[in-house]
Amino acid sequence: MLKILIEKYKKISKPVKATFFYTIIVFLQSAVSLITTPIFTRLLSTSDYGITNLYNSWYNVISILITLNLSYGVYNNALLKYEKDRDKV
Repeated sequence: MLKILIEKYKKISKPVKATFFYTIIVFLQSAVSLITTPIFTRLLSTSDYGITNLYNSWYNVISILITLNLSYGVYNNALLKYEKDRDKV
């Protein structure tokens, strides 16, 4: 059974592999957030937790506005355009 899964994994293209692992990581991040939220709410006071969440919210909004998330699109385009030069530094 394991050998069959390994063989199927080897046949999958790199973008599909990357998408698969990205999805797994997103779920793991959500799980960690879900687990740690009760811990932080018990350790911090209500006002401290509110300040922390407010800071994180502003940080996320400002980073999106400043960077316009250009790095994601540029990186993907570069990987597609320079497929043969991926291993060069």
